[in-house]
Amino acid sequence: LLECSRNLEQGCSPLKVLESMACGTPVVASDLPVVREILTPNENGLVARAGRPSDLARQIRILLEFPDLRNQLGQAAQKHIAQHYTWNHQIQKLHTVYSTPETEIFES
Repeated sequence: LLECSRNLEQGCSPLKVLESMACGTPVVASDLPVVREILTPNENGLVARAGRPSDLARQIRILLEFPDLRNQLGQAAQKHIAQHYTWNHQIQKLHTVYSTPETEIFES
């Protein structure tokens, strides 16, 4: 379970989500655009509507009541991070950005 944050307009990568997923911990995170870039709901984690404690509680109950789902989400999360968020992947992304002419970056 991740610490709840009141920042509903977070514009950076949510490190806690990435770290938990990398450890194979099933994640319940706020349904924010930045989270959806990392986590696919019901595939490698669960999302709760931001600012809705009852929705957060419902998602946590699901993890508590369904251990097979909990394990499946944790394993899928760990696999997703290993496939898309390793240092080599980040180096490739940076290389692409630095290799792309500035005009192409700002026009797309």
